[in-house]
Amino acid sequence: MSVRVKDSSNSISVQLPDGPVDASLPHRVLTKEIFYNSQDGQKSVGTVEIRVATPGLLSRFSKDELSVFVILVVAVGIVFASALIGNPHTSSGR
Repeated sequence: MSVRVKDSSNSISVQLPDGPVDASLPHRVLTKEIFYNSQDGQKSVGTVEIRVATPGLLSRFSKDELSVFVILVVAVGIVFASALIGNPHTSSGR
């Protein structure tokens, strides 16, 4: 996630965290104009831009949860393969 604030005269530009944003990661950009209520009415004084990482399919799971899931899938695969090998009706010898 990164935040950039710029004024309309381009004399102020602040970005946190500093440095370039990794463009290879998927993200959404949310932009909103900043208004100031003066005596002459509302005036646009700048913009704020927030870059938020777009969650992927497995991004909500921690590494521990993914490890347990992989172990479960491997165990089910072993049981399935054992059932195919052990069942005499499915073997190719008969």
